[in-house]
Amino acid sequence: MDTRDWEILKILYEEKNLTRAGQKLFISQPAITYRIRQLEKNFGINILFTEDKNIQFTTEGEQLVEYAEKMLLEEQKLRDTIMNVGSEVKGTLRLGVSNSYAQYKLPSILKGFLEAYPKVKIMLKTGTSSEVINLLFNNEVHIGIENVGYDWEGSKVPMGKEKIVLISKDKIDIKDLPNLSMIKYTKNPFLKNSIENWWQNNFTTSPLINIDVNYSGTCKEMVKNGLGFAIMPEFSIEKHDNLHILQLCDESGKPLQRDNWMNFRKSSLKLSVVSKFVDFITKHSAVEST
Repeated sequence: MDTRDWEILKILYEEKNLTRAGQKLFISQPAITYRIRQLEKNFGINILFTEDKNIQFTTEGEQLVEYAEKMLLEEQKLRDTIMNVGSEVKGTLRLGVSNSYAQYKLPSILKGFLEAYPKVKIMLKTGTSSEVINLLFNNEVHIGIENVGYDWEGSKVPMGKEKIVLISKDKIDIKDLPNLSMIKYTKNPFLKNSIENWWQNNFTTSPLINIDVNYSGTCKEMVKNGLGFAIMPEFSIEKHDNLHILQLCDESGKPLQRDNWMNFRKSSLKLSVVSKFVDFITKHSAVEST
């Protein structure tokens, strides 16, 4: 088995479909089938079978997939270590970042970082905060940036707070909210709970939810078209959106907020590309908060 075989097994196991696997691997379906048949011949086992047009792996096949995933991870660790030799900062930085942070915050951060360290390559995976933490647990990324604050066995660094605000097309009074249509943004469980708690502390009736969305950009467009008000993180609102913004406060009068967190393994700091990014983004967050 070689690296290509490991990649084929991993992707085919994830996709359970020859067409999609071929598209991801940039090879033809017959080429994938040939490599699988060669592996079956070499090991004297059946690796997979077809059921209802979907690919299923045998027990022996799943063991090979597990081995392939381990070998790909070890190869990546070796590449990272080799690239870390010498004083020059270079290599691939693998990041897992929550969707909202990746869209609104990360681009300017990466621009500054890559200007400082032009020989670094970025491999970015985005998703929900829970998906980001899973990427970190599975060693698929060096650093995970999320906004829930999940328990994590390694290092966890706060990266500033996001204000949670109410947005509307026209100016409204908070007292009138129970009688107005609400667009519910429910992507993040922590945000969802914060909004629900705030509502319950301020009103005795449930909100009039007429649209439920899971993407901040869609939510904003709904509000801009006068379909209702919404409650969401302030950093996703831009000046050209021309929306009315109301700061929400908790029971003690403090602004309603949520935290961003950067998670990583201490051992990853041995890689210069990781340690430099941690330093860079920590300083960036400190400047923003002043």
